[in-house]
Amino acid sequence: MSDKRNLEKKRTMSWNKRITLLIALVIVASILVSYSLYVYVFSRMFQIPISREYENTIIRNTSNVEEAIALTVVEYSNCSDIFNLPKFPYNYDDKDPWRKTWASFIDKQVIDYYNQRFESLKNERLSIIFHYEANVSTWDQIHVVYVPPPEGENIYDDAIQISNSNGSILFENTLQARFAYRNDSQYQRITAEIINFSLAKSYVIEMKLVYDEIHAPLAAFFVDVHQIVIVDEDFVPFLFCVKYIHAIS
Repeated sequence: MSDKRNLEKKRTMSWNKRITLLIALVIVASILVSYSLYVYVFSRMFQIPISREYENTIIRNTSNVEEAIALTVVEYSNCSDIFNLPKFPYNYDDKDPWRKTWASFIDKQVIDYYNQRFESLKNERLSIIFHYEANVSTWDQIHVVYVPPPEGENIYDDAIQISNSNGSILFENTLQARFAYRNDSQYQRITAEIINFSLAKSYVIEMKLVYDEIHAPLAAFFVDVHQIVIVDEDFVPFLFCVKYIHAIS
């Protein structure tokens, strides 16, 4: 009788172990599925790639020699002096220039820096994206004016409008932007609200730079710079409009 009870007891213990093991496996599988789903959803929400990705484009759109000259003048302008700002105000170190680095504006040195950084690190990181594009247009009789936000709307809905008879360009959200205006032979920082002038002929240069370095789904840094420069008919930059977004996770 005792042997029968012991046998039944052993069978019960064995069954309990199987149930415990099964429950543990289900829990582990659920955690793995949940984590995989989390990474996938998070990456889709924030457009973070899970596999390696390398993108590098530098585009300069000009239609003639004059527009190419205007763009070259702007790219070689000393924006550090014009805005009294360093090119890379955060985390830049001459001894270790590959730390997370954000630019304050766009010029030739900034473009070359991010391009070189891309080429140097593209085989070591999960994902690197670098895009720079400049579009140059020759405009006659342009009018540049500050446009306040509509009454009752958000204060961030203001803009600088650059227009002529053929169309217009908006430089939106001036609260996050910087402006420099050429007065005689010097540049001076100004606020958006006082911008209101016209030029008989000019070159309108719109520049955009994006650099995105992603180390993992939750580790990245990002810079986005938007810059519009108006150059007069003598190839002298007349107005600089610059704003940027810096981010890190």
